[in-house]
Amino acid sequence: SAGGLTVNAYDPKRTPFGSSGGTATVIASGQSVIGFGTDTQGSIQNPCAGQALSCLRPTQGFLSTDGVFPLVEWMDTAGPMMRS
Repeated sequence: SAGGLTVNAYDPKRTPFGSSGGTATVIASGQSVIGFGTDTQGSIQNPCAGQALSCLRPTQGFLSTDGVFPLVEWMDTAGPMMRS
């Protein structure tokens, strides 16, 4: 990160809780209305749960993963994250 580490929008002493935590922090801090994260094992759900957001983790294969560089191809999926 050029500006330092990403922290939780509600408590700077806490982690953003996953690889989509940067997206979650931007949404939770009001800088964006919606964002998209990629998920292998909790990378969408954990940041949303830790920063009071709503999210959807679609079943793998349900949505196109064009442009997504998967960590584990048969597990990865992309989904929206938003304020509730």
